[in-house]
Amino acid sequence: MKVIVGLGNPGKKYAKTRHNLGFMVLDELATRHGLQFKAGRGAYMESRMPDGSLLVKPLTFMNLSGEAVRDVFRRYPVTPETMLILHDDLDGELGRIKIRPTGSSGGHKGLKSIFDALGTQDIPRLKLGIHTPYRRSMDAEIYVLKPFLPEELQSVEAMINHAADAVELFLEEDLNTVMNRYNRSEKENNLSATLNKETGKETVL
Repeated sequence: MKVIVGLGNPGKKYAKTRHNLGFMVLDELATRHGLQFKAGRGAYMESRMPDGSLLVKPLTFMNLSGEAVRDVFRRYPVTPETMLILHDDLDGELGRIKIRPTGSSGGHKGLKSIFDALGTQDIPRLKLGIHTPYRRSMDAEIYVLKPFLPEELQSVEAMINHAADAVELFLEEDLNTVMNRYNRSEKENNLSATLNKETGKETVL
């Protein structure tokens, strides 16, 4: 059973902030598949994809995300390697996504909470870049709770759609396939798009 955990803070106050990109990707998936989120038995909201995979939004605040994920593990037959965590990435350029199978939290308190709760860092994650020059003007804890600027929204929307595509592939294929397709440089993506247009076939680099 695969589980997609989107990280964010509950409540309208945080709905459009940079820290809530994980929630935003889940909302895009719900829109695509006509789904709604409902309260689970634990500290999270959940929805089911058509294939039976679970979408999860923690109802704890970001720093306590591990409590919600622990509840999911208690209720369902889930393993760390079949889970994918969606989270904002301060080091990643705005608009870029990157998938990793393991690694440290990199200072992300939501990830750290999950690692502490499950006792492992070997959990796949999809990182959503939020770094911009605007970032340098304020502390990280303030920056992540700020909404996106109007001029950033087009890049953000494209990133959310790109990430939702990657999640859908993860639900169908193994993690290596997803990384091979979505961890490419912009130059490689442009080359792939050109090849697809010329041949009418999908190209995976």
